[in-house]
Amino acid sequence: MNETQFARSVALTLDAGLRQLDSSTSARLSAARHQALARQKRVTVRVGRFAGLAGVFHDSRAHLTPWLAAVVLLLVLATGFYWQAQNSLSDLEDVDSALLSADLPVNAYLDKGFDAWLHGSSASEQ
Repeated sequence: MNETQFARSVALTLDAGLRQLDSSTSARLSAARHQALARQKRVTVRVGRFAGLAGVFHDSRAHLTPWLAAVVLLLVLATGFYWQAQNSLSDLEDVDSALLSADLPVNAYLDKGFDAWLHGSSASEQ
């Protein structure tokens, strides 16, 4: 006899015994069953509230995965910002090199009249 057949025979036996009970006993059993189910729901809710906390302490590897993903994401972002800053510095170095290798002397760029001339020529181009 397998488990399913055994469960059916137990259910049939219990159903037959249930039909033989008087109404007052059946009403008390029904009330006790409802009371037990109500208690079970409250216990399930209480356990459900604290199940997440227990999981933090007992299964830390499951909670490690989101943190690990966040750390990897932060490393990728930091690397991207560092690379962008290095490229920006490289571009500034190229501009400085081009300015310094031009025909004008460095003092020409420091002259206030040259600065006014730059602003005036950029305004006339627009």
